[in-house]
Parts: sequence; C-alpha cells; structure tokens
Amino acid sequence: MPSRARRTPQPAPEAEKQFPVDDEQFTALADEVKEHGRTMLPRKRLWMLWQCVGNVVPLDGAAAEIGAYQGGSSYFIAASFAARLGQEVPLEVIDTFAGHPPGKLSGHDSPVHADETKFTQTSYESVVEYLSVFERVTVRRGDFSSIASELPEQDYRLVHIDVDLYAPALECLEYFGPRLVRGGIVVLDDYGKPTCPGIRRAAEEYLAAGGFQAWNALTRQLVLVKR
Repeated sequence: MPSRARRTPQPAPEAEKQFPVDDEQFTALADEVKEHGRTMLPRKRLWMLWQCVGNVVPLDGAAAEIGAYQGGSSYFIAASFAARLGQEVPLEVIDTFAGHPPGKLSGHDSPVHADETKFTQTSYESVVEYLSVFERVTVRRGDFSSIASELPEQDYRLVHIDVDLYAPALECLEYFGPRLVRGGIVVLDDYGKPTCPGIRRAAEEYLAAGGFQAWNALTRQLVLVKR
C-alpha cells in the first residue's frame, strides 16, 4: 500500500469516533487517509466509497473523481482499488484547484457558494505530488466543462462527483452516465445537504430519463447504479 508523509492529525469529531466498522482493511486505509489531513469526507462516506469499489471490482473500466480538492478522497479511491483488486485502475482526477468555476453558480444553488475563497486552500502541484505514488492516476486542472474534451474516450466503472453545484453536477452526470458500464456506479456527494440543493435538483433531472437505480445512502451521498 502506498504511504505518504503525514500531516498533523486533527482530533476526530465525535461522529467519526462513533462509527465502528468491522473491516480491518477499510479501517487501516481510512485511518491512513484521514491522518493525511487532505479530505473533508467523514468515515461513513469513505465507507460507502469502499463498498462501491468492492462492487465494481469485477467490472471493466476506469474510475474518475470530479471535485478532488486536496486529493484525499482520490487517494482513498485509488488505494481502495489497489487493495481490493491487487492492482491499480486508471483514475481521472479533475478539479479547478481554485474553488468553484466562475459563472457556474445558479438559482438552484445556495448563496453560500458565492464565497470565492471556498476550496481554494489547495493547488494542482500539491495534489499531483500527493498522488504521485500511483502510476495510473491522471490529475487534470480546470472546469469540468472545459476538461471533458481532453478525457480519453473510455468506459468507466466508478465515478465520484463532489462538485456542490447544480450545473457542474448535471454536466458530469450527462458526460459519465452514457460511458458507465452496466453495473457501474456513480456516487453523488452532498445529496440532501441543505447548503447544496442543486445536487438533488441535478440528480432528479438526470434520473427522470431512467436507466439507473438510485439509492439514498443517508450519508449525504446518492448512489446510482447503471442498469
């Protein structure tokens, strides 16, 4: 398993401490990633990602994360595939590394996202260095709508969308949905979060066309399984 230099770990919130999972492999990896101090995802959301990786291991295809911020959840996804599959899978990691894309805040989103300092405490260079322990991870910088044309045309088995806003979420669903293999999974983060109403709106609009099973994990994640 890859190993990185640790940041000083922050005290775990009480909800983190009260999340027991009888899975030593997950616990070790989650502890490692949380100690890096580079993800805002609580263990219960990492646990959902871990289970989703396990469910798509038998499938073919790459993986992707849009909205990587400091790279912690990308590291977790890459390491989870390596642990469960015994080898890496191609992982596309996409972020502006400068906060929300200009002009993407809509009337479907909370005004709290108008804060231009949100999610700017990161950099493309630092995330590239952090994820350099993985040979099959590609980090791309930019708004997804401008990056999509640069992506290789390929199938995907797992996609993690963590973009907070309606328009980018719908763009990602419309791009990756047709490229997801049957049985592949999209994990839509911040579903049901009061400050991210646009995520629910984007999911409802996209799912209206059918083709997916949707599972509300009650962890502020919506899990979409391609039929």
